Amino acid sequence: MLVTKRIFPNFLKSLSFLLLIGLFAGLSACVNTDEGFSNQAEIDDGLIQQHLTDNNITAEKSANGYYYRVIAENPQGQDIQAGDIVSIYYDLSLLDGTLLEKIERGSDPPAHILHGQGLVIPQGIDFALTEMKSGEKYEFFLPSQFAYNSYFYKQLIPQFALVRMVIEVDAIVSEAGQKSYEDGLINAYINDQDLTDVQPKEDGLYYQLLTTGEGELAQSLQRITVHYTGKLLDGTVFDTSVGKTPFDFVLGQNTVIQGWEKGLLLMKKGETARLIIPSHLAYGPNLFVVPQVIGEDLVNTQNVAPYPFDIPPYSPLVFDVEVLEIE
Repeated sequence: MLVTKRIFPNFLKSLSFLLLIGLFAGLSACVNTDEGFSNQAEIDDGLIQQHLTDNNITAEKSANGYYYRVIAENPQGQDIQAGDIVSIYYDLSLLDGTLLEKIERGSDPPAHILHGQGLVIPQGIDFALTEMKSGEKYEFFLPSQFAYNSYFYKQLIPQFALVRMVIEVDAIVSEAGQKSYEDGLINAYINDQDLTDVQPKEDGLYYQLLTTGEGELAQSLQRITVHYTGKLLDGTVFDTSVGKTPFDFVLGQNTVIQGWEKGLLLMKKGETARLIIPSHLAYGPNLFVVPQVIGEDLVNTQNVAPYPFDIPPYSPLVFDVEVLEIE
């Protein structure tokens, strides 16, 4: 039943920090001998150098073995530190030009990621950010050890893929700044959807009662049974129990995200409501995987612990919830 890994057990947040370690330990297994690793690194380096030569690209080789060149420099920019929230635009492709995923200034909102905490795949993005300052734009050429190692995905990503990526650092964002940014996104959503009688709460949750119920409000330690539909602000549905078995859990046990814990305490049996939840009450940084399409496959084939692969990091969420029973 999908709902148990979608309705947001809090322990998934701590597990996320283990995902990258487990993934790359598994993906590196077949080349993790000194000789095997060295041979693959030499092959990758030769192919990257040939690509640079063939395309008349001048790039510097880092001490770690990937190549980079500066497109736009910002000497007065802020250095990026581990634990920073960084908003970026990016363009990732294979070395042969096959596009993996792109978020482009002017047409897409930037991605917000947590740097240096093992929450980024491919890990080359995290390494790349250590070279950069806010306001800068670099091009990188990644050997397979900084991309996907021996992992492959359908016809899109071959084994030992070499990756070209362009990263533009839009900003380094404080925790308070991230909350303010998301609050702006939520208010824009409320206005765009013409939602009325939406109640903002002090913790950042927004609550809209859709139909009234009966009886007393739900309380901590009561078992509550609900139907729900979860969406991103752009309307993408990432999970629903409608047409399936209703979801039940005990309030106050921290088995669901805080947005649910807080929001369902405002509801009675028979009520339906819309909860608009900022990321600090949901999944926060989450795991950032590029391209996003491989997330489910990593869970299914690479022994990666389940994570909400269809929810980008720092995403406000919208839930329509119907309370069926309170016990």
